[in-house]
Amino acid sequence: MPQGGDLAFDPARTTTLYTATGDGVWKSANSGSTWRSASRGLPSGYISGIAVDPRYPTNLYAVVGVAPVPGHQYIPNGPAALYLSTDGAASWSPFAPRPRPELAEACPGS
Repeated sequence: MPQGGDLAFDPARTTTLYTATGDGVWKSANSGSTWRSASRGLPSGYISGIAVDPRYPTNLYAVVGVAPVPGHQYIPNGPAALYLSTDGAASWSPFAPRPRPELAEACPGS
């Protein structure tokens, strides 16, 4: 199994697991017996978090470049980035949520 930090499972298929690692996202379809890389479209570097949307379990979110791990690349002094997969981690793209003016109003100075 890859050395991971964050672990998430598919609520519709509980044998499907995802882990965030210093080497990307990994996926298991058999309760963790075997793992395969699921990082197509993610930048190389440390993946610090992974989450499955409980309403739409083929949608996953990955946080890239937050916490450094010795021996792994990360984005030095750079912002964290959020990536979205809509196909069960087969591919990833940058996630840019729809602007929400009410949030800007709630956070003056941002």
